[in-house]
Amino acid sequence: GAALPIMMLTLDFHNREALYERINLRVDAMVKSGLVDEVRELYLAGMLPPESTASQAIGYKEMLSYIKGERSLHEACEEIKLASRRYAKRQLTWFRHKDSVRLYADNEDGRRRSPEELVREALEHINEFLER
Repeated sequence: GAALPIMMLTLDFHNREALYERINLRVDAMVKSGLVDEVRELYLAGMLPPESTASQAIGYKEMLSYIKGERSLHEACEEIKLASRRYAKRQLTWFRHKDSVRLYADNEDGRRRSPEELVREALEHINEFLER
């Protein structure tokens, strides 16, 4: 049978620095919300063996090296931020090569768009897609 048509909506930023700042703030919030304790508890319970996928996940990998005394907490946090920014960049590059509708979280002047505005735009694209 024929492939079903799909539509991907992606959220992007005109101002890449705004995206990176949001990533940095999110990492800081994760650490404040208990990331270190979460990783420590999993590690001590034997649930993060070196060969596991989880032990290589962004955030866990860097915190494990902190817990093992291989780097400072500050260094681990900076590494999480860097790895997250690189991952976001790879995702955006992948999406750009796909047939997707890009919604921008900010205007070209860098001002942030409201969630309501983004939802309205997304719904317009969805309605167009459904009417095909």
